[in-house]
Formats: sequence, structure tokens, C-alpha cells
Amino acid sequence: MPLLSAAGERAALASMLRDVARGGGGVAVVQGDAGTGRSTTAQLAGDLAKEAGLRVAAARAVPMD
Repeated sequence: MPLLSAAGERAALASMLRDVARGGGGVAVVQGDAGTGRSTTAQLAGDLAKEAGLRVAAARAVPMD
């Protein structure tokens, strides 16, 4: 399901994470071209997960030489 607005993204992520916190499962795929807000959306997902009482692990990918 494509998410088209920041409010829509926040609501969808928050709903899924509440379900996960209650023992359900879920997957969120963040994709798009450079400059479309992927990093911001991933940060939002982490923040919402913490608010839902979930533990969050984060990592960064860097180019290899």
C-alpha cells in the first residue's frame, strides 16, 4: 500500500506498531528515490516504535571501497 502523505505514513506506521506491541506482526518497506524522505520515514518508524514500548535497533549502510 503506497503511503502518500506524512500524516498517512505516521498513522499507518503507528497502527502497525501498536499491533506489534500487542504481539502481532508487521513489515514496513520504505522505498523511493533519493531525496524523497526515506531516512526521515525510517526515523519516524523508530520513534513511533519506541513510543509503543518496543526496542529499536538501528544500523547504517556505507559504501565499500
